[in-house]
Amino acid sequence: MLPRLALAVIVLAAVAASAHAADKPNIVYLLADDLGYGDVQALNPARGKIKTPHLDRLAAQGMTFTDAHSGSAVCTPTRYGLLTGRYAWRTRLQRGVLDGGDAPPLIAKDRLTVPALLRHHGYATAAIGKWHLGFLSERPAGPSTATADPAAAKKKSQKGEGGLPVGSRIVGGPTTRGFDYFWGCSNARTMSGLIENDRVIENLPPIEMLPRLERQAVNYIATHAAAAKAGKPFFLYRLTLRQWPAEADKPVEAVRARLRIAGQERESAVEPGTKGVVFELDLPAGKTELTTWLYNQTGAAGGAYFTEVLSL
Repeated sequence: MLPRLALAVIVLAAVAASAHAADKPNIVYLLADDLGYGDVQALNPARGKIKTPHLDRLAAQGMTFTDAHSGSAVCTPTRYGLLTGRYAWRTRLQRGVLDGGDAPPLIAKDRLTVPALLRHHGYATAAIGKWHLGFLSERPAGPSTATADPAAAKKKSQKGEGGLPVGSRIVGGPTTRGFDYFWGCSNARTMSGLIENDRVIENLPPIEMLPRLERQAVNYIATHAAAAKAGKPFFLYRLTLRQWPAEADKPVEAVRARLRIAGQERESAVEPGTKGVVFELDLPAGKTELTTWLYNQTGAAGGAYFTEVLSL
């Protein structure tokens, strides 16, 4: 039976198959961390308590798949499956996720990815958000900024402050796996290190990462609109990430911070990161028709285990 995980690859392959057509659709693929099915009001109108007007608009103007499944319930394996069409347990990752620090890339250098396939067919390709598929790094020369105390380092990581120092070089990152452009971070623990392509360009308070990602995604669409209209379509892989209330040390402050992130109307945590993008889809970016996917990966406590699947 064809793995459901290959759904995204099948769709994008269909786009590639129409390479000789006069027009190719621009593609925006939104991957949401920890977004439950019932969190989108359009999918749960009777009981939904969170206002998600922008996602509701996508559902109303497009198509909703109610029986499509993620290859895993956590971040790294979901991302691996979407970009390669393979189960993540075919790699060295047999449970959980990568920790966001230096780790050999999970996607093999010679493996075909969705962005590489689309780039072959004339697309500009970009990933904006949380990568979480591993890369190595080369830190700049000079005094080390690493925290010697393991407990202190863990606390910094838990608050999203584990990013690499400015000037660090990323080895084996997104721009070596099919993307022309990358702007984001490794994972939620390293949000303080902002990466552009293969360099860390800024250290910032983690709480600022989500709005910065949103603005960058909107800017990417705006700057590529003219080229798309002239026949150079784009593929934007927009990865949201769970925004921990990184600046809060006390439970009450954490709750308040989360509500501030979600917005006054208590919109879903993914909404602040998609508002601008959904609005910006009205730009004259080529045809008025634009393919937009929202893919939901819901977190599971304790991590994901693959070993039991190997016998199937």
